[in-house]
Amino acid sequence: MTGEVITDLALAGYVPLRSQGLALPCYASGPHSNAWYAAVCSIDGDHSGRIMSFEPIEADDVIRLPASSARAVSIGDPWHDVLLWKDDFYVGTPAIIVAQLGERIAEIASNAPLILLDLAMASDDLDRAALVQAAYVHVQAQWGTDEAERWQTDIFVRQCLMVEARRLLAAAGEHNAADVIRELEVGRMGGSLMVELPEALRELFLSHQILQAYAERAAALSDEIGIILTPISAEDDATAQVELSSLAVVDPIERNQRLRIDETPARVLVIASSGRARLLLRHIRAPDWNPDWDGRFRPEDRGTLGVISPPAGQLHRTRLDVVAEGTHLPELERYAVIIYIADDEAFEGDRARVTFAQIQAVFAHRDAPLCILAPTLPAQMPPSALANRSVATERQLFNTILDTSTVRSPFWVGNSKRSIDRRFADLVSATAQLLGEGSPLYAWLTEDRPRYEPLILSIASGMRRDRNEAVLSSEVSSAGLDYVRLKDSEPELFAWAEMPFGGERTQVLHGEATVGRHDPDFRGFIEAVVRRELQGKLLASDHRIVGEIPVSIADLLRYPHLSAAFRRERSDVICAVTAEAPNLQALRAAAKIGWSIVRYSDREGLQGIATSKTKQTPPLPSDISLPKLNRLGRNRGLAIRGVDPRDVIRIPADAYYQLRERFADPELFGAVRWYRSSINLFQDPPSSTGIAAIPAALFFKAEERRDEWARFLREHDHVEVPSAGLLAKRTSDLRASWVEPVDGAWRLMFEDGKLPVRFGPVDREEIAAQTFFTIDGDATVVLLFSSRLFQVWARATLTRSPSWSSRFSITRTFETFPLPDDFVIIRDTGGGRASLRASPKSTVLETLLDKFDENLLVASNSAFGSSKVRGYSDFRREYLKEVEEGLLKIFGLSPEATDLNLLECLVEMNRNAGNNPAPAVDAKP
Repeated sequence: MTGEVITDLALAGYVPLRSQGLALPCYASGPHSNAWYAAVCSIDGDHSGRIMSFEPIEADDVIRLPASSARAVSIGDPWHDVLLWKDDFYVGTPAIIVAQLGERIAEIASNAPLILLDLAMASDDLDRAALVQAAYVHVQAQWGTDEAERWQTDIFVRQCLMVEARRLLAAAGEHNAADVIRELEVGRMGGSLMVELPEALRELFLSHQILQAYAERAAALSDEIGIILTPISAEDDATAQVELSSLAVVDPIERNQRLRIDETPARVLVIASSGRARLLLRHIRAPDWNPDWDGRFRPEDRGTLGVISPPAGQLHRTRLDVVAEGTHLPELERYAVIIYIADDEAFEGDRARVTFAQIQAVFAHRDAPLCILAPTLPAQMPPSALANRSVATERQLFNTILDTSTVRSPFWVGNSKRSIDRRFADLVSATAQLLGEGSPLYAWLTEDRPRYEPLILSIASGMRRDRNEAVLSSEVSSAGLDYVRLKDSEPELFAWAEMPFGGERTQVLHGEATVGRHDPDFRGFIEAVVRRELQGKLLASDHRIVGEIPVSIADLLRYPHLSAAFRRERSDVICAVTAEAPNLQALRAAAKIGWSIVRYSDREGLQGIATSKTKQTPPLPSDISLPKLNRLGRNRGLAIRGVDPRDVIRIPADAYYQLRERFADPELFGAVRWYRSSINLFQDPPSSTGIAAIPAALFFKAEERRDEWARFLREHDHVEVPSAGLLAKRTSDLRASWVEPVDGAWRLMFEDGKLPVRFGPVDREEIAAQTFFTIDGDATVVLLFSSRLFQVWARATLTRSPSWSSRFSITRTFETFPLPDDFVIIRDTGGGRASLRASPKSTVLETLLDKFDENLLVASNSAFGSSKVRGYSDFRREYLKEVEEGLLKIFGLSPEATDLNLLECLVEMNRNAGNNPAPAVDAKP
């Protein structure tokens, strides 16, 4: 059968892996064949998968099945198992084996429930939640609580989540993600488990647009196995663990029984549409303050520190329940307020309409509760429900809209370090608290509200006395600003003091809210933003053209009414400031008439326009709405993030030299690298960091063997050693960092998110810290990634957040960056790495490499003493000009190309490369 593709075999034997339980199924061509094969599953570890191929195995301990029990199996058939129990065996798919077991299931579940779990996860005929609980109790009784929790977390739940990841990625056409998936972790906090997705896996999900689908799969798994699993965050933050909320997403009635101190019925129900909205639920909780509307408990000095203790019973939390759309809704009649968190996709499809109709039907013949719509925030534009009054006209009862876009306003008064999702949850939590019993805001919205609909509710919570008048305004509303009060329909204003309960909050703060007609308004807000961000008043509102964006630009904006025009003082520079990130077409239309476009939140872009000296070449904004970019397979492994500090043991130099003097372990000292956490210059000594590093996994294995050197490090006062058993965070980056570059190649490091890029060499005995990236290759790496071409691309693809610095993204910045044929990517390093080289056929790169001088490419002349020599600056300027013109020529661009020309060219090249991908070149043996 050598050389033939084997498609049909018989399941004719097995190898026992233990005395009882699942065995390794073995396949043969006939009952007397001595050539044995193992099946390869479509999804590794998935007993509900299919057989994709057969591989020969060498096994001397195969036990043949009786001929009557053998099963003919072909490629494409469902996965088959062999189960051993006492003296019997059962053969077939999980469903068939469950049927064969019959009454013995109860016996196995009672005595050895672990045996049934794999079958239960692949069959609908067993109670998964009951088996999971029985298995936990079984492990606990045999080996103790710690081991039971480790089994539940590290073995069972983690394996289930890895299988779900493999299924989704395989369906998306991604079949080379095994190493990344293995980095997934599950931790424990309190009574819940939390998932930590490694950065590479999160970016892989995002690139295939399946992160939300994976979060929903994880939530469904939580329901099936009866284990509270904290929902997975959609934020692009790989360094932070998923945080556990005190209100996990469980059935509201069950949560009342388990988490409440008292049995007071919940007053507020928060419903989340599927997708990103559901992920927000984990952060929503009753806040640690109570609104004081009339000042009865307000101290004379509002700024007084300390916990206020009013009469017992006067302060209370507004009880709230949270539930995800698509699950069974609780009895709606018992709630006074329903808050519906919905994303734009809910309105574009039927989800929101179905939910509205379901709630409307319940209250068709009875008084309805106060229903509030809380739209989630798309990353690069306002939510449609806030930006466009015509969206979701079938809201029915939901005619009060919470202005959630205040959470990303520069005037946000809450914790500025919180992510947008956390701010959103804080706002919804505050809203629920403000609508408790006796609330004048609730009374006005239910009894005194005007006839016109819809209303927009703007809330600012946690203010100090020196509040800004714009705290209630946003990208869709000028609420709270002076000129709004001059309109015919003056909004209703509410104010309160926030009395702390004694949790995190220890100071009396204040809040304000307005309710008014929902009439999207951008003018007052953006004028306040410009005054705040550009205190030098370099941009002035020109009232002759405010709101009159040229048609050529307006037609390319989704929400042209949420834009305003500004003129640079004493200049002909004019820019359109928008509520949305402009796309390339709008930027090109603006450039044709000498305008600029920038989103209001793009502070860097605003300042660039305000200081621009000419309208002929307007600067490119930082926040640009790009089309979907192709991930180019040839770029994979080119840029590698530095090692996670949790994956290594860092050893100060003095402790390291003590270690070398006392121990002689080739494995240990062969694995040592010097830990570089700063950029060095090319002429610096290579090993000047003073910190040695070894993989944490090597240390833990040594501890298990009770090696003396591991004990030495554990007890050393100057060495920080993590707890035993800590799981690795980013093993793929660790492996790639430890592999040395091939002969003739450099390893170069540069700081994450820092532009322009400044390179420094990484010695063969060094590794880079997590805040850096490394790339292997020749001098071409420095030429290309120090260029304006990469700077324009990187700025447009940076990952931005108010809670962390801007960062490069492996999948969005590096794997999408298109490279002409003058550049060759070679897989010659190992460890999943690739290196960048100049093509031997590129005469342009040959010329540039002949003249290459790394010292001339650094960002600042002042970095070198030679810059003080007369004429050095001019010489460097000419050199950089020659390098840029050469690179632009390779990309088919003229020396006069603007940044917009560059970005348009790169996006088009990315599109074409995605249609006709060029593979990376494997190194010759």
